This record gives sequence, C-alpha cells and structure tokens, in this order.
Amino acid sequence: TVAENWEALNNDPDSSLFNRATMGQYTPGSTFKIVTTLEYLREHPDADDAYTHYCEGSIEADGTTIHCYGQTAHGQEDLADSVANSCNTSFSNIGLQLDKDKWKKTTEDLLFDKKLPCDLSYRESSFRLTGDSDSAETMMTAIGQGKTVVTPYHMAMITAAIANGGTLMKPYLVDQITNYTGTTVKKYMPEKY
Repeated sequence: TVAENWEALNNDPDSSLFNRATMGQYTPGSTFKIVTTLEYLREHPDADDAYTHYCEGSIEADGTTIHCYGQTAHGQEDLADSVANSCNTSFSNIGLQLDKDKWKKTTEDLLFDKKLPCDLSYRESSFRLTGDSDSAETMMTAIGQGKTVVTPYHMAMITAAIANGGTLMKPYLVDQITNYTGTTVKKYMPEKY
C-alpha cells in the first residue's frame, strides 16, 4: 500500500521513508554557533580583535548554569578561539550580549522561518528566541540548544554559503537529463540564490 499511503509515509517521522534531511527538525547544537558568531560580528564589526572571554568551564546567569563539554576550562579566548574550541561558556556570554531583535533578523536573512530553495518537501527551520526570552533560553539558543530547530538540509545550505564566501547557490537534484541514447536533453547550471 505504499502508493496509496505515500503522502502519510513521507510525513511520518517514524517512517523509514521520512526524509530526515529536509523534513526533520532538530536542535542544531554547536553548528548554530556560526549563526551566533555572524550576529555578534554584525553588531560588533571589530569584535574579531576586541572580544575576549575567560572560560572557567561553566557560566551562570539568573540561576542557570551552562557547562563546556566535558567540564573543559578553555581559559582566555578571543572570538576565533571560541569558535575553534566550540566553547559553550563563551557563546553563552556572546548570546547574552546580543540584541534579540537583530539576532532574529539575521536568522531571517539566513532563511529561518522562511521558504527555502528546495524542490523536495521540507519543513521550515524556526528561530524561537524573542525579546521576552530569559537568560537561560538566550544562552541555550546561543549554543544551539533551546527551542530553535533546523533541518539538516538548511544547516548544510548555511555552511555551504559560508564556505562559498557568503554566496548561497540554488540547490538542484540532478546536473543533467539525458534521453535513452545518452543525448543531453537538459543541463542545469549553478545559479546564485
């Protein structure tokens, strides 16, 4: 009954036919730290030289404590070190310094809560931090935890755009279509989004 139930099978997260890459919504974890870093750099253009944080392995704000992985204390870090070490305390500190409305705008620029260029069925990623969010939610969001969810497809697009100097290309499924003789009927070329 796959044909009759195709739509339901493709939308059921418990189905083996569920496309987790485009339909699965997950907390992004440390991959989201590149989004947090981008917003920090937008708000503080000279931050790559000026930012410092002393990591003691944990940070506390308003009764919530965030730990670095394995209770590691990274010591003195600049922004590059924070990224290289994926330092939870530094990113929690950064998150507490960000303007939440501007951060929301940056996530929208990166297509959170927006339509993605995708020929397949997909679910929108969502950034849930608001001006009313408390320190705990802000710190969790900054390190990729909390209520923000993203599809693996979307996070791969963000990463590819960064690797491509900030330019997002329109994804496509096949590079060419050929007929039975092997003649190219249609060829798809890379295109900027």
